[in-house]
Amino acid sequence: MVKLPEVFGLILCEQFRVDPKTHRVSLDGLFTSLRFSLFPSLPIQVTAYAALFDGRGEGEMRLTCTRLETEEEFYYHSKWSSFPTHGHTTHYTMTIQRMVFPAPGRYAFTLSFDHKPLTTCFCDLRRS
Repeated sequence: MVKLPEVFGLILCEQFRVDPKTHRVSLDGLFTSLRFSLFPSLPIQVTAYAALFDGRGEGEMRLTCTRLETEEEFYYHSKWSSFPTHGHTTHYTMTIQRMVFPAPGRYAFTLSFDHKPLTTCFCDLRRS
């Protein structure tokens, strides 16, 4: 039986790291807005992080990025995921190596599991 996990936010950052000695998690370069001198933007690395608690089952985890002005879903990334252990928190990340934003404006990043939305965060893009 599949049980959707509880989500403790969706955070955008440049990089997710785990210290091999202490096992502490770090999110480097957190952002809620970005500035670019030209659009489409130059490619950047974007990591989406969410702490997921108590999910059960397996299925497709998908991150979509939608340009809200046009409601165009211009990017998505998916991978098969499972939640094998009941009652645990999972540090879940998806890294986009070369994200290119088409225009300034507000963008929504949505994380879903088997086409059921879990959480959304927003990013504002401006000209510098």
